[in-house]
Amino acid sequence: MVSLNRPKLHFMNQRLNTYNLKSTVQSYDLLRDIPLKTRQAYAESLLQIITGPKVLELGFGTGNVLIPMSHLAQDKNIVAVDQSPEMLARVEPHVAGNVQLISGSLTDLEGTFDAVHFKAILHCVDNPWEMITDMIQSVKPGGLIITSHEFSLTEDRIEQLFHYFAQQDSDVDFVFQRYFQLRQEINKPFQHREFPAGDSCRIVKHFESTGTCSLEQSIQPDDLRFERQITIQDILTCIRLGTFGVFYDGLTEMERMYLYAELQDICITSNIDIAKQRTMSCGFHINILKKHDAEPDIGEVHYLKEKRPGSDLPLRTQELLGGVESHTQPYQVQVCNKPYIVMPNVFSPKYFVNTEFYATLMAEVIRNQPDYTMLEIGSGTGIVSVEAALAGAEFVTAVDINSQAVVNTLMNANLHGVQNKLDSFESDTYAQVSSSNYHVIFYNTPFCYTDNQLQILEMSVADKGYQSVREYILHADRYLAPDGILFLGISYALSNFQLIANYLTQAGFTWAEVANTDQLGITSGPVYFSLIECSRISKDNPRKL
Repeated sequence: MVSLNRPKLHFMNQRLNTYNLKSTVQSYDLLRDIPLKTRQAYAESLLQIITGPKVLELGFGTGNVLIPMSHLAQDKNIVAVDQSPEMLARVEPHVAGNVQLISGSLTDLEGTFDAVHFKAILHCVDNPWEMITDMIQSVKPGGLIITSHEFSLTEDRIEQLFHYFAQQDSDVDFVFQRYFQLRQEINKPFQHREFPAGDSCRIVKHFESTGTCSLEQSIQPDDLRFERQITIQDILTCIRLGTFGVFYDGLTEMERMYLYAELQDICITSNIDIAKQRTMSCGFHINILKKHDAEPDIGEVHYLKEKRPGSDLPLRTQELLGGVESHTQPYQVQVCNKPYIVMPNVFSPKYFVNTEFYATLMAEVIRNQPDYTMLEIGSGTGIVSVEAALAGAEFVTAVDINSQAVVNTLMNANLHGVQNKLDSFESDTYAQVSSSNYHVIFYNTPFCYTDNQLQILEMSVADKGYQSVREYILHADRYLAPDGILFLGISYALSNFQLIANYLTQAGFTWAEVANTDQLGITSGPVYFSLIECSRISKDNPRKL
C-alpha cells in the first residue's frame, strides 16, 4: 500500500477546482470522448512499454487510460492519483485488478515506481518545476516516465482550440475569437500557461534538461488515430460548466454563465448553426523517457535557482553578477554580429544571454513596422534600443535607473550612428518620461522578486517587492499609443509570473509568449528566457517573427 503523509493538493492550482464539481466531471468527456477501441489500443501501447510491476498513473481524470489498463494489466500494481474526489468517485466502479485510487497529489506518495504515466496535467499546476522534480524522484533508476498528448490537425493546445477549425470552419473560429474578446471586455483576459495543455514536447525538453532523464522513443501509432464529432453547442456547454480548466481559470461561476449567454446570443444573431456536427481528426503522440541508472543529484536540477544564505538572488545569478563587477574598465563584446561597448557596473551581455535574444526579437518587431516609436525601460548597455533604431524605428527612447547605463546607451548609439534617432536619460520606470503614444514599450524585467534592499547592479536582475515591474505594467496605458504593444522579458523559472500575470490582468492586458531561448536552442535547462507580448485587445496568437 502507498501511505499518505503530506497535505493533499500541495501543487494543484486551487483556481482550477472546477474539477471538483460534479457537474463538470459528469460532462468532462463532452469534447474529449475517445472510442473504446482507441482507449484499449492506447493502454496496450503503454503495457508493451512498461515491463516493471509498479506503475503510477498521475492525474487519471475520467479514467480513459486507467480503466482499460487496469483490465489488461492484471500482473501490475497500479497506483492512480487525481486531485479530484469527484473524478475518483466516477472511475472507482470501473477499474479492475490491483489498482489503488488516491484523491491527492504526487507529494502524498512514498516509495518509487517502475513507470509513471501522465497526460496533460502540468498546465493545472502552480509550480510545474517542483512537480517535475518530484516525478523524477518517484521513478526508480532505469525506470520510465511516459507522457503523451492528444493532437488534432496542426494544433496541439486546447487553449487555442479554435485553430483546429480556423482554415475549414469560420463559424468555430468566430465563436472562439468572440470568447477571448468577451473575456477582455470583462477584464478577465485569458491567461496562457507556461506548460500549455497538450504541449508534451516542451515537457520532454524540460525533463531532459534536468540531466536525469533521456528520451528513449517518440511514437504516433496509427491505431491511436480516430475521429471525433463535436458541435459549437458542445463547446459553449464546456465553457459554461468549466469543463476546460484553462477556460474556467480566473472566472467566477456568474462570469462563466455570462460568457455562455453572450456567445449563445452572438451565434443566434449571426445565424450560426450551433448544432451542426463538425469532424475533428485526432490521435496520440507518446514520449518515453528513461531515468538514468545512476542515482541523480536532484540538487543539481535546481542549481540555477539555488540561493546563497542571506540573499534572495539565485546562486548562479550572483556568480554572473560577480563577473560583471570584476570589470573596472570599459570592454567590448560582440552582440548581433556587431561590436558593443560595456561600461563597468552595467548589466552585461557577456554574462547574460538574454540581451542578444531580446535585441534580435525587438529589432524584428520594428523591422515589420518601421514607422514605430519605441520606449525601452531598463536599457542597460542600450543594445536592444540601438538594434531597434538600426532596424528602422522612427525614434527610440531608452531609460535606466543606473546613470552609468545611460552613458553606456549613448556611447553605443554614437558607435552605430543612430544618435539622432535615440535619446537616453535616467528614469525610474516612467518617472521622467514625458512623451506618450509609443507604439512599442519593452522591459527586460528584473526577474527575481526580493524583499531586500538592492545595490544598483542587482536591480538589473531583481526587483524589491516587484515595485518596478508593477509600475511598468499598471501605468503602461498612459504611454502606449492606441494600438501600442507592451513587451516583457521574463524567466518563468526565476520570476514570480503569477504575480506578474495578476498585474497584467489588473491593467487589462492579454498576453502570449512570442518565443523563448529554449525553443531557439540558445539555452537549455530549467532557466530560460521568454518574450511576452501584451495587448489591450484579445490577441490569441503571439506575433510571428
